[in-house]
Amino acid sequence: MRIEAIDEKGRTFVKEVEVIVRDGERLLSFGYPIVYSIDHPIYGMKRNYPFDHDICIDGAGRNHRGSPVYVRKNDMNRIFEELVNPDNEEVKD
Repeated sequence: MRIEAIDEKGRTFVKEVEVIVRDGERLLSFGYPIVYSIDHPIYGMKRNYPFDHDICIDGAGRNHRGSPVYVRKNDMNRIFEELVNPDNEEVKD
């Protein structure tokens, strides 16, 4: 799935988002090296779904011209609906 991420200066970045599995853990990938745990009980992204605010995917902007980059909350919810939980099963903690 492709989405647009936006930095604090208004620049946009097209991100190819996918769910990958590494060492038995599902990760949400926004392109190497930006990956986040989905299911981890403490810091997994699933605990924030449905999202009510934009999500920072690169706080230092190291991979995006030095400015923090965010994914809009509506895009994050769509990612979870279409990629993470495509069968529309209830997301459980």
